[in-house]
Amino acid sequence: MSETNDLVTVVPEKLQQHANFLGEPLLSYILNLPEQEIKALIKEGGEVDAKRLVYIDQLDQVMDQVKKNRINDQAIHFADYAYLSNLQLANESYLFNAIRNDLYDSPAPQQFDDPVLECFAELGAESYPYFLLPKDNRFSELDLCIPYFIGTKILSRTEDAILLDPDLSNIFPTVGSNGMETVSRYHSSTGHGGSLQLCTFPSMLLKNAYGWMRSQNLNNLDAYISAISDVLDMLRQAARGEAVKIPIIYCFEGIRLPEGTKINAFNGIISNLSNGILDILPQHGHPTSHNSDGVMGFVFVSEIEFRLHITQPGDSAHDLGDLWPIKMIDLNALHQITEKISLSIALAIGPDAPAAASVISTYISDPLNGGHSSSCIRMMQTATNPITATVDDCQRIQEWCKFVENADDQKIDMANRRFLSAVTKRDDPIDGFVDSIIAMENLFGERTAIALSVAASVSKLVETDAERRKEVFEEVKKLYSRRSDIIHGKKQAPSHEDAVIFRDKSLGFVAECLRRLYRDDVELLQLSANDRAKAIILN
Repeated sequence: MSETNDLVTVVPEKLQQHANFLGEPLLSYILNLPEQEIKALIKEGGEVDAKRLVYIDQLDQVMDQVKKNRINDQAIHFADYAYLSNLQLANESYLFNAIRNDLYDSPAPQQFDDPVLECFAELGAESYPYFLLPKDNRFSELDLCIPYFIGTKILSRTEDAILLDPDLSNIFPTVGSNGMETVSRYHSSTGHGGSLQLCTFPSMLLKNAYGWMRSQNLNNLDAYISAISDVLDMLRQAARGEAVKIPIIYCFEGIRLPEGTKINAFNGIISNLSNGILDILPQHGHPTSHNSDGVMGFVFVSEIEFRLHITQPGDSAHDLGDLWPIKMIDLNALHQITEKISLSIALAIGPDAPAAASVISTYISDPLNGGHSSSCIRMMQTATNPITATVDDCQRIQEWCKFVENADDQKIDMANRRFLSAVTKRDDPIDGFVDSIIAMENLFGERTAIALSVAASVSKLVETDAERRKEVFEEVKKLYSRRSDIIHGKKQAPSHEDAVIFRDKSLGFVAECLRRLYRDDVELLQLSANDRAKAIILN
């Protein structure tokens, strides 16, 4: 910092207006003040050096210009990004960095032996503050966060460096007269494909690098440059025809894990839901449930293989032949893993009611799919309310993941699916009750005397006391009979309150049976329902 250290008073209202518009993280970056200090100035006011106040006044002019075409003047809107991304000064510096660099004696730009990375580092430094702008829907607006580089000298240097790179040049095998006319088509093992244009390729990579950085819950300029380097390395490998491991993230709703949770399971990691992950998931893919602890969700992070095949514009996809499968991700296998995670959690946390955790969105860090690939599948949760897991709960989740992962449970796949359906999908407790009884049938049903078989198996498996076994036997028989009355219309449907009681009781029995089978009698999982019931009853 230079020129003057004179201190002047800034009123809270003035900074609050800027924070409402630009957001506290970006205001902290522009003024080169810690975010906690910005928060304190907004709350109580205070002294800043005179030079900062000059730039705070200049930001007033920027806000006034943007607001001329808007109705809501309290927060930035996605339509404002186009204006802000074009606020370029005569020296090709952009507004936010121009202010920061004038306020702060910035260190000399980092030098890289890699000419492509050196260009992208410069582009990244100009782009980074724009990602700090408040956003209502991250994915739909990340494209607008990239400054408008078309026609700048730095973009021209970047395009030249890409075409001279022995690996990245493979992505653009035919060079046009300029960056707009240099195009190609790609097909990737994630199942995506489309056109690539050299002049927009850098912006796509910059956006993807931001997602890569935030997936690691980092958010600073150095981390962003490092993420750019990582993505460049991925694309170079893919451009050479090699396989690259990229992350796939499943976001679950219903359970909040303690900060720092890392559970190794199913060839991936179950962890708490960080702010970084929330930042890159679309808003409709965020958990909707909250409590005083925060967002009630967690993530499962695994890896998939990314391969790339480049073709010329106009080439037919039929010409690819069988070089390698265009779509190599086994989504069905990944879906089965997420079901096993939900099952493990339902069995680990109880015993009053199974804990409900269901997938609501996914994120794939696809280097060439515009920087991301996301989807949202929201499901109902009815059997339990969202909960905050304890450290002990997490220990039990890890144990149950091992039980479920190591078991040969194909014979009870339908029972597990119906059990999870009742826990996570059914908004009507009657449906949940019916599903839970079907789960019992799949575990212990016989073609004849099925009610007796189910009741006897459940009572024998979950209780050791003879008197209590008789009680459970009669209770399960009554539940089974009530379920038959419902589906065959013999009696009036139960009230909502009674249906909840029926569902919770039957789910409790199913959950305890599954616990015994996975933990203590794993050999019974490989038997048919008929043989499993006989083995339990006759033991």
